[in-house]
Formats: sequence, C-alpha cells, structure tokens
Amino acid sequence: MGDIKFCVIEPTIFKHNLILIDSGLPTIIDNLLFAMHQTGIKECKKLIGLLQESNPLMYEDNCMYEYKLKKFLCLCALGVNPTKKWIRIDEAAGGFLLVALENETLEFSINNRDSFEQNLLDITTFEVDNGGSTIKIFDEKGKACVSVGLKAET
Repeated sequence: MGDIKFCVIEPTIFKHNLILIDSGLPTIIDNLLFAMHQTGIKECKKLIGLLQESNPLMYEDNCMYEYKLKKFLCLCALGVNPTKKWIRIDEAAGGFLLVALENETLEFSINNRDSFEQNLLDITTFEVDNGGSTIKIFDEKGKACVSVGLKAET
C-alpha cells in the first residue's frame, strides 16, 4: 500500500475558515483525524502528542501544534462554524463559560484566555459518527482518495 496523503477539506467554507485562522490548520486537523483512526485514541491532548512526535509540518518548535489547536478550539467555542464564512469577530465580551461532560461549569474571565484554551484542549475528543461512515474511499482520476468527515457538536 502506498502513502496516504491529504488532498482537500470540504466544505470549502470550512477550509477557508481554517486557513484564515492559520494556514497550517488543514494539515494539522487532517493528521489528527488520521492518527485517531489509526490508533483509536480520541482525546485531542493525546493526539497532539503524537503529532508533535511525527512533526508533519517540520516545525523547529513542535509545541506549535498544541498552540495552533488551542487557538482553533477557542475560536470554535466562540462561534467559528464549518458551514458559515468566519468574519473574524471574537464574540467573548467579558468572559467564557465552559460546561464539561459531567455538567461541571467552569467560568473564565477574558483575562484568563490561556486557561480557557487549556481546558478546551483537555476536554475535547474526536468521536466517530455511529450513524454512518466518516471515512469514504473513492477513485479520482485513477488515484485512490480518502475522505474523512469532521463534525462539530454544540
């Protein structure tokens, strides 16, 4: 079997938003999803550790993967949507409220954004949609392509 390489993110609005946030995000998200399907690990914090080891973007400081994912998760929590063009407005006026799976409520002031971003990374997981396949394999111009779906839960 040959190498599997990343080709495209759909919808194109989502790709646009990722690139607007950071040009490396499409590759980072692709590698996180690929690692999740390879290893079965779903926790973003653990997957980032794998990405730091493999260093697909060849960063001199591999801590950039964690930094970039934290920024992405924060912006998702503040309203970036994969189906709507992001207009670069941060909706947090005074603080953040985060509700964990156990209904534990955590409150952060606008001055404590780093702690908010760390908590997002600590509690975020990828899930496989049990209602249907998140992976599709198809032929495009004689090349085997793989499509991996990503859906945000609110």
